[in-house]
Amino acid sequence: MKPTQDARHADQQGTSMALSAPGASPAGERAHGPAVPRRSVLALGAGALAVGLLPACAHSQVAPPGPGMTASVTYLNLLAKTPMFRDMNREQLQWVIDHSREWAVAPGALVASSERGMDRFWTLLDGGWQVEQGGKVYPAGHADPAKWYGGRDMLALGLGPSRLVATKRSYVMEIEQAALDEMLRRGIPLAPHLRAGLDFYRKLAR
Repeated sequence: MKPTQDARHADQQGTSMALSAPGASPAGERAHGPAVPRRSVLALGAGALAVGLLPACAHSQVAPPGPGMTASVTYLNLLAKTPMFRDMNREQLQWVIDHSREWAVAPGALVASSERGMDRFWTLLDGGWQVEQGGKVYPAGHADPAKWYGGRDMLALGLGPSRLVATKRSYVMEIEQAALDEMLRRGIPLAPHLRAGLDFYRKLAR
């Protein structure tokens, strides 16, 4: 997103498929632990710790989807700046945060593939990734049509074997298909982004 990844980290001192077809935290964030801190604790200083500005990093039993992926925290104010979620109000953003997981991904790590994780919906929040399919590579940022991957509608295209790989330190969001369906049912404005991505993947399936 704009701001860049470094600016994304700094900004955190202030406060996260189908075309058919409701637990919120008061701070607008949720931790999936052990969480990778996307802010500098040293920069906050002892005063910030005293007034409780750090998010609660609850330890969950959810294992990372794959090597090179670690749990991260989704911040509402940063999510609101991501192209995929920019048109959402705070209530919608919070619902997304409460029904998704965020992961920090190391450069070169496999996020998902046609063999693992493609039944879920993945979207790029910050950084970069590439779709690898048919011997070709398609890089994408968080404002490109390929800023998402996976889910029922993509599977229905019959696309050949594919892989989704991080090209730099990145942050991605994982959403279960049922949660995505409910987001759309609630009128959360994701459909234009899903259509643009489907148009992109449809070309790869030809």
